[in-house]
Amino acid sequence: MKMKENTRQIFMTGFLSNLHPQVANRIENDYWFHRSKWMESILKNIFNFFDSVLGKDYKTLVITATALGGREALTSNLTTTNSANNIIFIDDVSTQGIRNNLVEMTEIARKKFPHSTIIIDLSNSFGADTVDINLINADGYLFNPERALGSIPGITLISLRRNVLDRIRESRNTLKEIPFVFDILKYDAVRDDYSTPFSPDISALVGLSESLNLIKESDGIN
Repeated sequence: MKMKENTRQIFMTGFLSNLHPQVANRIENDYWFHRSKWMESILKNIFNFFDSVLGKDYKTLVITATALGGREALTSNLTTTNSANNIIFIDDVSTQGIRNNLVEMTEIARKKFPHSTIIIDLSNSFGADTVDINLINADGYLFNPERALGSIPGITLISLRRNVLDRIRESRNTLKEIPFVFDILKYDAVRDDYSTPFSPDISALVGLSESLNLIKESDGIN
């Protein structure tokens, strides 16, 4: 179809968002209503919980996305023009409901794809099963609060090794498309201020925070 003469062309921000720049600008800047001490305390409680469990080598981010969006965020930030740098997702439970041997599967993946980033989805077992994080030695973890953590969907937690975050920064110019709402660097930039770059699902955050409180009251996760 031929465009009419004098019709202004609309340039999108990227294939991941497909937003008109004016819309993207409004989303990024008209964002204030939940920046309060109360919301900071909710995020602080969540971040402190995961920091205490995973250790200082990992940094946990709250992504404004559901389960599928969390994986897309990782893919869009880590897929560079270098095809050798693959991303491998490993689920804690198989499609048949059988618990996977995460230590063995991670070791196999490391040997076969030494330059890949290995992400473990612990949504079905974290908080409900015995998992030794130190033995798994993954590059990052995914957590969906509506599963074993006992909350509701609406956000995804991504915990990455700090050197993986450094790799994302260094490879930013090699991306085919720079993500918008799934830009992990935007989330990382405001994380230590107990904030997020986009409005999160408030109910999901409150529910997760309360669920973590219950876990802590029941001797926590060691």
